[in-house]
Amino acid sequence: MIPGEYSAKEVVFSIGSDNYKWTLPANLNYESGKKYTYNITLQLGGLVAVTGNAIITDWISVTGGTHTIGKDGGTVTPPVPTGTEQTIYEENFGDIPVADRSKRYKVEEYTGFSNKAVKYSNLFTSGWVDIRRTGTMDAHVWFTLNKTTGLKIEGINTTGYKDLKLTYKLAANASGKPIENLKVRINGVELQPKGVLGGQNEFSVQTISSGIPAAAITIEFDAQSATNDKGYRVDDIKLVGTK
Repeated sequence: MIPGEYSAKEVVFSIGSDNYKWTLPANLNYESGKKYTYNITLQLGGLVAVTGNAIITDWISVTGGTHTIGKDGGTVTPPVPTGTEQTIYEENFGDIPVADRSKRYKVEEYTGFSNKAVKYSNLFTSGWVDIRRTGTMDAHVWFTLNKTTGLKIEGINTTGYKDLKLTYKLAANASGKPIENLKVRINGVELQPKGVLGGQNEFSVQTISSGIPAAAITIEFDAQSATNDKGYRVDDIKLVGTK
């Protein structure tokens, strides 16, 4: 019975065509987690005799295990585990003090990377990116305007992962600049998103969620002088996958 107030409620026992009626005691309140036991005697004439008061005991919990039952006794196919999303690689370019906002750090010489397990280098020898900050933006990569520059990240191992997703924050030093003017390649294949950025130096998150191989991968950010007329900034690169 559902726990609750059952004062003076009527219980009917039916045997064949004979009914035996019993009125529950007054002020009766059944509490959850308890078992109420009555000794009942059915007498001729449809009367019910109760021997003694109710015996109230707590339930004893017995664990019956976990069982999967198919419809109409059919076979149940266990669900395929979906795995857990994990961070494979993450880089926020460390912490440069505001007092050092005028300094420019070459990639090969910079020691403040938050992830030091991979290799960082310039994509081109004729032009280079640098790590810097401004008075309002923390450390990030700057792709100099009117120059062909690029960042190369090598040695990210994604073996054993699936559903890989790369995100990064992108901003331009002018409003309304095309996202695809800063090309992104993974193992040599261009995968960058397309669209238009917002206001000047406003970071927005870009996402690449298909085409990333489960292997040792190299990520390249490439800005060409012909299309990078204002400068781009990249921060908070992150790669996640399911394992």
